[in-house]
Parts: sequence; C-alpha cells; structure tokens
Amino acid sequence: MSKFLCVPSLLVIVTVLIFASCSTTKTSVYIEELTQSSVKKSNNRLEQITNLWVGHFSNKGFVEKNKTQGNIEQEVIGRRIWRSNRVGEHWIYTGWFQAGSYESALSSSIAQISKISPDTSFITFYRIKEEVNIDDYEWRKDAPFDKLKRSDLESSGDGCGSYLVKRADGGYDAIANNPCYSPMSAELEYYKIDAKLEPTGITFNTKFLDRQFNTVIAYKDNVFLRFNKIELEKKYESLLTTN
Repeated sequence: MSKFLCVPSLLVIVTVLIFASCSTTKTSVYIEELTQSSVKKSNNRLEQITNLWVGHFSNKGFVEKNKTQGNIEQEVIGRRIWRSNRVGEHWIYTGWFQAGSYESALSSSIAQISKISPDTSFITFYRIKEEVNIDDYEWRKDAPFDKLKRSDLESSGDGCGSYLVKRADGGYDAIANNPCYSPMSAELEYYKIDAKLEPTGITFNTKFLDRQFNTVIAYKDNVFLRFNKIELEKKYESLLTTN
C-alpha cells in the first residue's frame, strides 16, 4: 500500500513546489520593479526621474504625526508603462488609493516625462477618457496599460503639469505649472502638484482647486515613504495569488 501512496504524495509535493516557484517568480518580478527602480543607476536624466516615480508609497507616518481632520491615510502606486509600445519615451501611471483598498483609485493619471533643457524636464498629466474601459487591477499586471492607446488619453488642460529640476543632493523638485483638470466633486475640479522626489519617497504639496482656481484643500509636506521589499511581499501576498 505504501508504494501506491507515495506516487500521489510525490505528485502533490511536485505540484506544490511548481506553484510556489511560479508564485515566487511572479511576486519577485513585480516587487523588484516597485522597490529597486529608485536605486537604479542611469546617466539618462529622464530615466532617473521616472525611476523615482515608480513604487508603492504610504503617508501613514505623516498622518500619525499630523492628526488633523484633513489628513487621511493614503497610498500611491506608480508604474512604468509603454516601455515596448513607445520606445524612447517615458510614461508612468500614478494611482492614489485609500490605504489598503486597491479596487478603485481615488484618482489616477497617465503622465509623460519630457526633456526641456539639460537641467529641466516636465511631467504632463493626462486623463483616461471616460468611455475607455480599464480593469480595476490593471496597475498590477506585468505590462500595465499595454492595450491603452495614446488616443485613449485626453488633455487635463493647457500647460497642466510640473517642471522637474534636479537638486544638488540628487533628488528632484517638481514645481507646479498650470492647474490640471480632474473633477473629483462639485467643488473640487483642478489640482496642482509641487513635490520633492527622493529614493526614499515623495513629499507632496498638493492643492485642490475649484472652478475659479481658488484653493479649497491644500496638503503641505505630505510625506509618502516607499515600501521596501519585505513590506511589499507581505502586503501583496493575498493580491498576487488571485491573479
């Protein structure tokens, strides 16, 4: 009887090992992108800036230290997109999520980073057209937004975006230009983003404006720290197994 029992037992063991191997590979590939991009060395300034936007960030520490009514715990997820579809260009997806809830972003954008001069670049924020159907978990696919076309995007306003200027310490300052249109409610219709980009995270100074460009909500020094590999492996364990 033991001979017959060992065969199915062996199959179970092999199956488990194969599943674990595939799961580990998939997890590591995804998490490597989100945790290693910021430390990748590159002489290309657009690559440097793009890498700093890529990652999974949380403002939990900031909210715990600044417990006011307007401060809510959020997470920001940035992914590099269209690397094979638009070679030589630098496009990123950024999603703002309620902490721990990833089915629907509070807001999101597709942005292009372009060179203006040797020391200055510009990030232009676009909106995905309302009629374009996007999977809720598109952001976590191996090649996110690959089926999305450039024509599926629409302008968020003339001059919408931020200038990106390198600092002496190697980080970058994002300096808001014109407001970006993104209706979030009857009162909030535009936003402007100033930020400091560093390998450890991104500090946002974001303003939400009404139709007349009056500031309704302003977040000052809202620090989003980058999750490390161990933290993300734990966080994504349940999500990745549902793919």
